[in-house]
Amino acid sequence: MNSGPNQHYIPAFVQRAFGISPRKREIWYVEREKQPTKRAIKRTGSQDNFYSEPTAKSVFNLDAKITESENSIAKLLHTIRSTVKNKSVDPEHAAAIVAHLAPRTAHIRNSLKQGMSGLLEEAKTVLLDAENIKSMVGLDHSAPNKRFRSQIFSKISKQPEISKLPVPEHVLERIAFYFARENISSFMDNSLLILAPAFDKFLKSTGSLTRDSHNKALEQMLQSNPREIHLREFSWTVEYIETPRAILPDCVVIAIRADGEAVPFMLAGKDEIKAVILPISPRQLLVGFRNGYELPQSLDYNLEAARCSYSFFLSSCNDAEVSRLRPFISEGAKSILNEAIEKGFSDFRTSPGDSQFDKAQEQTETPFWPTGLGSRHFQYELSFRSFGNYELVELVGAQIRCVVSELSEVLPLDRLDGITIAGDYPAALQEIERGFENTQSVEAMSCDVGVGIAKMVTVLRCGKVKGHVVISGGIGQALTGEDGDQRNFGLYVVVKQFVLVAMIEFIEAALPGTFLSQIDGELDGWLYGQIDGALNAYVAARIAAGFGDVETIFETKSELLADSLEHMQNTVLKEKLAYRRHRNIDRLSEIALPCVRQVLIFAADLLGHCGNPESRSPQESDNLLRVLEQVGLKNWLEIYRNDLEQFYRKLGRWNSFDEFLVLNIHVERVFWQLGMVPWLTREGVWIEIFFGTDTMGLISRNGK
Repeated sequence: MNSGPNQHYIPAFVQRAFGISPRKREIWYVEREKQPTKRAIKRTGSQDNFYSEPTAKSVFNLDAKITESENSIAKLLHTIRSTVKNKSVDPEHAAAIVAHLAPRTAHIRNSLKQGMSGLLEEAKTVLLDAENIKSMVGLDHSAPNKRFRSQIFSKISKQPEISKLPVPEHVLERIAFYFARENISSFMDNSLLILAPAFDKFLKSTGSLTRDSHNKALEQMLQSNPREIHLREFSWTVEYIETPRAILPDCVVIAIRADGEAVPFMLAGKDEIKAVILPISPRQLLVGFRNGYELPQSLDYNLEAARCSYSFFLSSCNDAEVSRLRPFISEGAKSILNEAIEKGFSDFRTSPGDSQFDKAQEQTETPFWPTGLGSRHFQYELSFRSFGNYELVELVGAQIRCVVSELSEVLPLDRLDGITIAGDYPAALQEIERGFENTQSVEAMSCDVGVGIAKMVTVLRCGKVKGHVVISGGIGQALTGEDGDQRNFGLYVVVKQFVLVAMIEFIEAALPGTFLSQIDGELDGWLYGQIDGALNAYVAARIAAGFGDVETIFETKSELLADSLEHMQNTVLKEKLAYRRHRNIDRLSEIALPCVRQVLIFAADLLGHCGNPESRSPQESDNLLRVLEQVGLKNWLEIYRNDLEQFYRKLGRWNSFDEFLVLNIHVERVFWQLGMVPWLTREGVWIEIFFGTDTMGLISRNGK
């Protein structure tokens, strides 16, 4: 049985009551952006093959089934139209009519398509955006968190290979967290190649998918319709209206929620519906109420019906009322869908300012450091040790005083204890009186990784922490030499040291007493001792990045980092082999710690310099990239940069020393790469040594 290609989704027997008098074969078709047009009812609210494709006449397709069921519905509707005013209507009859008409419209199909397309677009936005993925799985923080534990680590920890590792679970969690942070970008790059075409393919097929889904649902409703059963609980009546004439929305039926808001019936949740309105003629509304609910006095049915329409409504006339309603078509229907989609993805979408980095940036205005700290009127000692003749001393002294004066305009330098310029730089460092009890003498940089040229030494004077700057004679001479590049480099070096003096004030102003306090937690203190200098190096290099030749300094710092990485790998791995024999963990630690510390400092120094927009990025140094890949720390460097920049963005505005300690994980990360995993036991800091086991790789394989 085949009823033809022209298939009505708003039945003709419903439309005829709204037809244009006297013959009622035509009806006004009203869209938002177009002038109303007269259309034949037989071609209105219909579409070729809307429910079923052409089939043999013997095939009883969906359209034929719907058409057959219409006969009884049309009779019921005719009877109800004849109902006397304010007389109740049989709930079973009313429920049958509404449950038949509302689900079969193009309105619901178009809504499904918009919803599916919107969901796919939002899913595409969320799932193909690295920041959203990081937020969803807790990788937008600097340390493991609840979301990471539930979304990722809970699954990794169940892997047999992981559970057998001789490492506590909380340490494995930190390793897994950091590995995930490092590799999320490459994961996303690979996912884009697969997911982006898949989303595009689905988006193109939403039309056919929604049609198939809609038709399947209609097939099931013909057998059993839960909404019809629910609607039988309502009290039904026919309300008569004089003016204006009621319109027929393309959703046919509208629902009223408890708050008085009108929505398309099929887009309302079953439990939130308090009333239902079906226009059955321009003068009659079939209204169902639940639990004695009364329609709001201010309800404007025609306005709400127009807002609930997806693309059009039908009317028996084209008058001023139609002109009033046209601008509101689809206003409510589409906004409901958009709001539902927006709400569904709100927990997974990263908005500007959501990440830790963005929040830190929001709290910081240029300049990043607080102004008004310290005093511009202060005294300091300027001394020379085994350095040049009287003329050179005068020239260099004048230049140094000028630099201090200029910098004190923008940096708090009143904690500057003194400046020593020395021909014998290492000896001058050792002779500095620190003012602390049981303090070791200061030594110059190890010759294995570079040559020391300047250093800010922390000292205690009359109970106040200060900084004493020691500068090598070569830098002092460069400040007043004829070579412009050398002068700029010398200026760059001394500016960095003065920034470190200001750093003391930044820390003490935000967290008073920090320099004189012992760090809580043996492991935290042990780890922080290795990265403390790196934090200072980043801040100093970041602020001083505008001084000196940007490219030359970049090349120098890149080379220093590459050399320190190779030195660490060769030195520590060699000692690990020796450790197999001597089993002296203290000896291994004494060799590994300085190497790790130097890598962290040189990396921070380079990354801080790269904060200058004119500088190249570390990824643009072929030699450094080669070494980073060789050592296995290529992905680490970018995470390190992000965390250091976040720390810098809160310069002088830190709320807790935890914002310093959170960087400890980078010390652990470098140790992990060396096959050394530290953690705290009752006896103190313990270091598990792995031989020939790529711990990170093992967790990687089980975490995919």
